Amino acid sequence: LLNFKRGLTLWSRNKGEWISNQVIKNINVGLCNGFLFRQATEPREFLGALYAVNMVSIMLSASASVNALLDGRSVFYKHHSSNFYSALSYVVGQVAALVPAMIIDVTVLGSLLYWMVGFKATADAFIIYFLYFLMFNILMLQIFNVF
Repeated sequence: LLNFKRGLTLWSRNKGEWISNQVIKNINVGLCNGFLFRQATEPREFLGALYAVNMVSIMLSASASVNALLDGRSVFYKHHSSNFYSALSYVVGQVAALVPAMIIDVTVLGSLLYWMVGFKATADAFIIYFLYFLMFNILMLQIFNVF
């Protein structure tokens, strides 16, 4: 709980600037990939669109968060050596604090890509796509945070 509150505090300090920057980035990436794979007809084009948008989105997010990650690691090492909390509670708190930001990212970027590429136009297919996209983004961000 302590790590979750800390993560939300750090995110909320520059929330307005961060949200506007992320929304602009996601609109640009979504439009570029959406026009690149517009109204795809073959399965490999769908997979190409998903791969391209995920990799570009993850690389941009990971590269933008390197400084904050390094600062957070030094704080974690200090707190962990003093037995304030375990590594598991730190990771769970950080992931939980990132969920609102990831939902904004996936909503903007995923919606643009989904409708521009021409995926199945049903609510259940969109919800499944949205949840997969959200989980994949969280997973890949955590993998990049390890290194």
